[in-house]
Amino acid sequence: MLLYDESVPYTAGPDLTDLTGGNPPWSTDGAGGMTDDWNMGTGGSLAYPLLSSSGNLINYDQIDGASRTSVRRALPAAVGNAFSTEGQTIYMSWLIRDSVGMFFHDGAGNNINLSSDLQGGNVRYVLQIADEGPESEDTIGTVAPDGSTHLLIFRVLNQAGNDDIRAVLDPDLSLGEPDWSAAPSIITNRDITSNFNTHQLVMGNIDPVTLRGDVDEFKIFTDFNDIFPVIPEPATVSLFGMAGIGLLKRRRQA
Repeated sequence: MLLYDESVPYTAGPDLTDLTGGNPPWSTDGAGGMTDDWNMGTGGSLAYPLLSSSGNLINYDQIDGASRTSVRRALPAAVGNAFSTEGQTIYMSWLIRDSVGMFFHDGAGNNINLSSDLQGGNVRYVLQIADEGPESEDTIGTVAPDGSTHLLIFRVLNQAGNDDIRAVLDPDLSLGEPDWSAAPSIITNRDITSNFNTHQLVMGNIDPVTLRGDVDEFKIFTDFNDIFPVIPEPATVSLFGMAGIGLLKRRRQA
């Protein structure tokens, strides 16, 4: 089941918070001098092998000298319900290029932060969890060169007192759902059960050098195969076609 989808189905050009579309709409977070320089990219959607993508991308380029910028929108109730249900498996996936921070809040001090920043010219992907206890942070992976598009998928298995939280970077979608037993637990001994109700995009303080980033095709869901169905590679499709032609010839000869 798809709980939340931001595939950026907006016309390229206007500021994200100026759009009349979007359900619910994005709004400017004006606290601390934050601005709304988030725009629809003009180059179409970010692309990843075998991933169906459409629309455009959300782009941030700092243009007004502010040190931090943020926009936010409400999350569907289904997201909070899923995170509040012990035993529920939740997936989060996104396409990202360069430095972007994505936060999910419950309004009571609990949040999940999926972010990327620059480390020595490479891009580092980080998961942070803050709740009643101390903040946890773990690096999922580091990739090079900066400027390329990557797919990041998280799986959260809600378990009382100790969620199983794992992530994969750039999986081969032709193989179906990743082998999560081979993906290391990135944060342990945490229970992030909470009624998350706000999605926030943050840029600026994460990477004070380039202050830019792109994000696209962000989804929260509970069934991996519904979102990432196995699609044969073109070469495989060609082989199936050739096999069908061969079978047809054999029938005609018979």
